Amino acid sequence: MFGYFLFYIRSEPGFHRGFLLLNGLENNMTSCCSVTTQTGSLNVTSTPISASVYVDGYYKGLTPLTISNLSIGNHTVRVAKSGYSSYQVTRYIYAGTNYIDVNLTKV
Repeated sequence: MFGYFLFYIRSEPGFHRGFLLLNGLENNMTSCCSVTTQTGSLNVTSTPISASVYVDGYYKGLTPLTISNLSIGNHTVRVAKSGYSSYQVTRYIYAGTNYIDVNLTKV
């Protein structure tokens, strides 16, 4: 068997893509792998603006904010601002752009 075969390796929290080249003429297998990690971005907006955004416990910045290169999978997102109740959610990040819009409540 020879040819070019595309395969996907599923690993949490992302997917990896590669290929395998089989050279049947020499009766051996040559592995030529190219691995690409898929990522997504998260666009976070809030009312009021200038709320702090944390992803998986790490501070990322103030809203409105786009966070790039997040691995595919579940992430804990927290949005907080002094004088308002904080908002926290676990969100699955897909490849491409993901969105969270938060309305914070005054305390």
